[in-house]
Amino acid sequence: MEGRNFKYVILLIGLSSLGIIFSQINWLDNSFTLTRKNFNESVVKSLTEVKEVIKTHNRKNSIIIDENFNTDYDYVSEDLKYRFKLYSIKRFNFTPKFDQDFYNSLNEFQEAFLKRRNTVGNFKETVSIIYGQENIKGLNYYEEIDFEGLIEKVFTSNAIKLTYSFGIKNTKSDKWKCVLGKELTNMTLLEKSEYTLEVFDDTSLYVIFYDKESYLYKSLFFNVVLSTVMVLIILFSLWFSLRIILKQKKLSQIKTDFINNMTHEFKTPIASIGTAAVTIEEPEIIKNESIVRQFTKVIKEENERMNKQVEMILKLAQNDHFIAELEVEIVDILELVEKVVSQSKIRIDKNKGTIKCLVKTKNAIVNADEMYLHQAISNLVDNAIKYSPNNVDIEILIESKKEYIVIRVSDKGMGILKEDVKRVFEKFYRVSTDDLHNVKGFGLGLSYVKQIAEAHNGYVSLKSSRKGSIFSLFLPQEIK
Repeated sequence: MEGRNFKYVILLIGLSSLGIIFSQINWLDNSFTLTRKNFNESVVKSLTEVKEVIKTHNRKNSIIIDENFNTDYDYVSEDLKYRFKLYSIKRFNFTPKFDQDFYNSLNEFQEAFLKRRNTVGNFKETVSIIYGQENIKGLNYYEEIDFEGLIEKVFTSNAIKLTYSFGIKNTKSDKWKCVLGKELTNMTLLEKSEYTLEVFDDTSLYVIFYDKESYLYKSLFFNVVLSTVMVLIILFSLWFSLRIILKQKKLSQIKTDFINNMTHEFKTPIASIGTAAVTIEEPEIIKNESIVRQFTKVIKEENERMNKQVEMILKLAQNDHFIAELEVEIVDILELVEKVVSQSKIRIDKNKGTIKCLVKTKNAIVNADEMYLHQAISNLVDNAIKYSPNNVDIEILIESKKEYIVIRVSDKGMGILKEDVKRVFEKFYRVSTDDLHNVKGFGLGLSYVKQIAEAHNGYVSLKSSRKGSIFSLFLPQEIK
């Protein structure tokens, strides 16, 4: 994927992610607004039902209703259970006895009323007999209106489950007659409530709800969880897709680098073999047996070098893993290291470098596969030579660490950057500076060392600075 196209893909994925998040937030906000609206409508509907119930109750308990007359007597009980309202009654020339009988009957009615006995019919009959139906201008009687029970019943029927308080206020006297529900310490909250109902001409009902916002949010809990899960799934899918794209891009780059490096690695021995073959054919050289042997040795070494590289690539292609079954035997680490040092000394001498071996253990014997172990130590030494272009100074230290035999290969080369240290054991990873081919190899050597160590139940570590690197190969003395 080209760099520009890749940037467009990243941009589109980023914009898509932001769009998804914004749309979900907008949807949740609209859902919350709709939930609040539905709740308010339910409360208004409930209060309207309360008012209708009160109106119906009043009509049933009215003797004569005439809104054109003024109230002479109005009584509301302290607990708002009942109300007694007497309008003006037109009287003509009645005797004092009739007047006294009338007021006595009023007293009897009120007394019975306060005792919650239904005497409306008796009172109506008494008044009609004494004064005549045509002389009564208006008399209203409201009995047993249980506001608390009524409101609770209506709220329950409309699925309103919030804790609430309500109060009745006389709008003329500006005094609260009753406050029921959850105890209130601040009447201002109730007075400023958005939910009010005019019960009578001079009396209003106020309702306040507690934790309304929390209740509304909780009602959307499932939607929030569902939306969050969906967003996370989509974002994870986008992230996973991006990760695959990046991985494919990286693999493509690794493949390109591998082909270029492989071409470079094979080109050098092929050129050496070609040069040696041409030189041997010269008449002056072919007569000199020692020179011919020298060139045939070069051809043989370069041929072996290419064979090893081909075998490594074939193993990787077949198994994606270098290590076959181990052939475990008793191995003397000191002898093995001395063998590697001897084989590497020719290359080091050409660069006028030094290599030495130090032993700080009395027992350097392990159970291991000698062939693989030899290759691992050789790769570490080759790596030290490779990254010491100007001053090849290599030290191999053999020591014991608890149940491990440790082989430390240190150099005084250019060192490895901190960000590269974490990746040097990855397959195909190559540490370089600017040019692609400034460091030789396929990036397989250290990965091979790691696999050999792990196959022996050991491990390999690296410490590096600008003054050089130390590779430590930990091998258990016995493979479990």
